[in-house]
Amino acid sequence: MTAEQILMLNNLIYDPVFTAEGSNAFTVGELLEFVDTDAYAKKGGFSASATTKEEWENLLSLAGEDEQLCKLRITHSKYDPETGAKMLCFYSEEDKEATVVFAGTGYNEWRDDLVAGAKSDTKQQMDALEWVEMLPYEKIVVSGHSKGGNKAMYVTVCSEKEISCIAFDGEGFSKEFCGKYQEKIEEKKENIVLYANYRDFVSCLLYPIAGKIVFLQNDGGIAADELGFGGYHCPDALFLHENGKILYKLAENGKREPAMDLLQEFTAYFMENVPKAERVQLLSFFGDVFQRLMGKGEGEYRNDILKTVGLDAGRDFLIYFRAFLKEKREQDPSGYREEMKSLSSLLDEFAGLPSAAATAVPALLRYAEEKELFSTLITMTRGAEEAFVIRDFTQETKERMLEAAGEAEREPFWKVSRWDCWYRIEEATAGISMSTYAGEVDEYYRRLIDLNDAGTKEIERIFLSVCELDSQYAKWTAQENEKLRQEVQKLKMPEG
Repeated sequence: MTAEQILMLNNLIYDPVFTAEGSNAFTVGELLEFVDTDAYAKKGGFSASATTKEEWENLLSLAGEDEQLCKLRITHSKYDPETGAKMLCFYSEEDKEATVVFAGTGYNEWRDDLVAGAKSDTKQQMDALEWVEMLPYEKIVVSGHSKGGNKAMYVTVCSEKEISCIAFDGEGFSKEFCGKYQEKIEEKKENIVLYANYRDFVSCLLYPIAGKIVFLQNDGGIAADELGFGGYHCPDALFLHENGKILYKLAENGKREPAMDLLQEFTAYFMENVPKAERVQLLSFFGDVFQRLMGKGEGEYRNDILKTVGLDAGRDFLIYFRAFLKEKREQDPSGYREEMKSLSSLLDEFAGLPSAAATAVPALLRYAEEKELFSTLITMTRGAEEAFVIRDFTQETKERMLEAAGEAEREPFWKVSRWDCWYRIEEATAGISMSTYAGEVDEYYRRLIDLNDAGTKEIERIFLSVCELDSQYAKWTAQENEKLRQEVQKLKMPEG
């Protein structure tokens, strides 16, 4: 199948007809007859569907004229009513080819999207892999749009089957995923092609793993006064548009919008510089926020995370964003100017800001940095920081602290700038906290080590004690769970 045909399937999967119960008794051509285009009202915004009724009619007409596509039969399907996850397997009797398509984020998959930034494998990714592994085909083309594209790439790397992947606007992966599957990624990345709209705001998140990334430059039908910025993430935006019509052809190759490069660089910076435990907490918080805004079902909410981290999340974001901008401006001034100019242009185009105000954005950000306005906002929430402290005892943190302690132990006594008396003055005046050293976590650890005279042996002892305490609590929890299980069994036993 061609990339255009696979992209068409990635559009069709969003219509409920294709994932309705019993749909695998029909061919694509037969299912096209049931699509009700009157259900598609014109919508805009960041999250709402940006495909209009007229565009759907355009897509259905193109699909109906493709005889090869219309002969495809849905042999297997999965729709999870709890999460909204959708996946279909199309099979061609003529070519004996199986094509799997994953839909984008379901209404209760938003938290899974966010926590993926701190995990090697998420539940929704593993569910997708498990479903593909049970299909009766050994050679499969997998595809998907947005989160579906991420699932398709995940399956390609992790499956033992012969898989090739064509993903659309799919987000990248965490450093944990890249570390765990490094060899498999190297082995299979050439089987992965990622197509992304040049202004798409999802495909630029986290680390990309595709062997080939193609940016498609298409503005047709996505004007600011029509559909807003969200239109660039719509799957039909990857088709070529001419004279108000969608053509059955991929849009022309282009270059990614520099503002999207800025977003990709910041997410990579965030993963590299935020300690693991803090990253998990922050992503869990933002996952809960997105789940509340975009999902449904109060049972899915994590109120404990919202109450515990809510006051700190905005401050922490400012801390790392400030540090990122400063590093970007110092290390790549020309790239910084280009990306800020692009950001200003997007604000002018889509946020309704006057051109003069949008143009001033880079200068305002720099002024905020130089005049310590970021620091002022951060200091305003200092009380919350003292109330909420993340105790990070991950292996990653242990290794970084041991390295910092080793450096301190090897330091010559005549290196005056590293005498801990200076750190004590800093602690007494400004205070030493993680906030102060965003992007310089190792230096933060080193100061703490010097202030507390903690060498490598002391760090080993602390982490061993924590491990022993963790094991003890795990044992107690297991015992309590067993007691609870026994009580539940008693309740389930019939009387008499």
